[in-house]
Amino acid sequence: MRARPCGHVHPSRRNPATSRSPVDGTSGADSHGRRAQGDPSPGVPHRGSDLGNTAKVTEVSGSTTRTSTTTYDPAGRPIRVSVTGGPGTAVPDTVTGYDPATGDIATLTGGGQTVTHAYDTLGRQICYADGAGNTTTTAYDALGSPVRTADSAPSTTTYTYDSAKEPRGLETSRTDSAAGTLTAAYDADARLAVQTLPGGCTLTVTHDETGATISRTCTRDSDGTTVTADEAGETGRRHGGARHDRHDE
Repeated sequence: MRARPCGHVHPSRRNPATSRSPVDGTSGADSHGRRAQGDPSPGVPHRGSDLGNTAKVTEVSGSTTRTSTTTYDPAGRPIRVSVTGGPGTAVPDTVTGYDPATGDIATLTGGGQTVTHAYDTLGRQICYADGAGNTTTTAYDALGSPVRTADSAPSTTTYTYDSAKEPRGLETSRTDSAAGTLTAAYDADARLAVQTLPGGCTLTVTHDETGATISRTCTRDSDGTTVTADEAGETGRRHGGARHDRHDE
């Protein structure tokens, strides 16, 4: 059964959510950010107006000619990009649809598939559909941090922010319906310091005064054995203090 695409949601304003560091120590903006709206032209000047008109760019190499045609709406936004000529397989047109209330990109259509984005009233992406039947939905807490994502696999991921353990609002645990639960603790500069992993291992991360990672060590919880270690960019597997450059069979 194919998943239903995202519904149409009108955001009243764009107000990016407060970003909290996720359990994996990276910025949370990439997981729930929006697609950047870039210039679809091939990087050379348009010919003609971009206000409700069409602009063409022609590229010639030897006997081969390729023409890129961009059509704009009255607001100057690209709504269709067509490429003709040139070697190889023909490129399907790309059609962009915008939310009439806010101007956010709502749909991207090309090659017979439509990618759909939906946003809540604060402008946060709450649904993404890839046009092939796969969807991802995201729910947020009152502070704008993601608390649950679900996809059509199906799988779910929940995010916890325990203010008693981490009053700075950083993510303290993450539970994946397939992988299990990870927990995190941070240093004074809000960098990931200790992470418990599914399977009974604990990852310890140290940083230098500039914030660069200088070591990552994973130990087995049952007996304290170092399973993997990465120091100053060199990765290897250690057993009883001896380093081996290949994983165990």
